[in-house]
Amino acid sequence: MVAWTILALALGGPSVVQAIGTPLGFGSSTTGGGSAPAATPTSNAQLASWLSDSTARTIVLTSIFDFTNYYGTASGKICKPWTCSPNPQVAIDQNSWCENYQPSAATGTASWYVSGTGYSYSLKVGSKKTLLGKGSSAGIKGIGLLIQNADNVIIQSECKNMNAMFLLTSRKTLTSRTLTHSSCGEVMPSPSLAPLMFGSITTT
Repeated sequence: MVAWTILALALGGPSVVQAIGTPLGFGSSTTGGGSAPAATPTSNAQLASWLSDSTARTIVLTSIFDFTNYYGTASGKICKPWTCSPNPQVAIDQNSWCENYQPSAATGTASWYVSGTGYSYSLKVGSKKTLLGKGSSAGIKGIGLLIQNADNVIIQSECKNMNAMFLLTSRKTLTSRTLTHSSCGEVMPSPSLAPLMFGSITTT
């Protein structure tokens, strides 16, 4: 069950913070962090640690956690396979994707933020987690979520501004579900792309 830009609800004190709505279908038994007390991280590093550890957690974001430049920048070859308007995305030439799959596309060089461009540069989400954004000015910026080999996860928060002009290209097979921006800015499932999460997903 995909959840895109859903705000969380906080009722009373931290002990009663809970997700909005009722899980459906295969996700009907999802409890996320369950009865774990709600807590708000104080830094990007703490948020990354809490998301990836093996402890059941209810994580409440009350502000924007900006990972845009958390891992610095990189530069290299890109290609331009798409001509849709306005401002089509360009593809980062990872694993010689441009040469192998778009040999006729125009090429160039560019710089981009490293956050979100690979397994080591995504926010990994472990099992038994609830991630909630409280209010309209809370969420995660500049990086995506990777849910892989994990279950019982609820995400109700916004992820935004993740290298919007660049499409990371790969032909690796994934065990996680992913969402990515297409070349013309739409949102679409993409099982063939590298393990990046450009958006929020509720999964079990």
